[in-house]
Amino acid sequence: KKLADELLKRYLTETSAYPEHVAISVWGTAAMRTHGDDIAQIFALLGVEPIWQKENHRVTGVKLIPLLELGRPRIDVTIRISGFFRDAFPHL
Repeated sequence: KKLADELLKRYLTETSAYPEHVAISVWGTAAMRTHGDDIAQIFALLGVEPIWQKENHRVTGVKLIPLLELGRPRIDVTIRISGFFRDAFPHL
């Protein structure tokens, strides 16, 4: 969430508007090193929260954050994933 907030704050400062869409590249080794910060950023930009399975801590879905609670428009995100990410995280 912090990464998304910082990105939006900078964009707002530079353009006085929210972006309609952003593109993010997701790399497997970076996702492992940061424990999924880039995925959390994508979720935050989309305005969704993960639904966790209690038994194994896997994400089983997402739920929308109400727009009134979110306080901003949802941002469309185009994701480019690396081959290693695809292979390392087939459940995502």
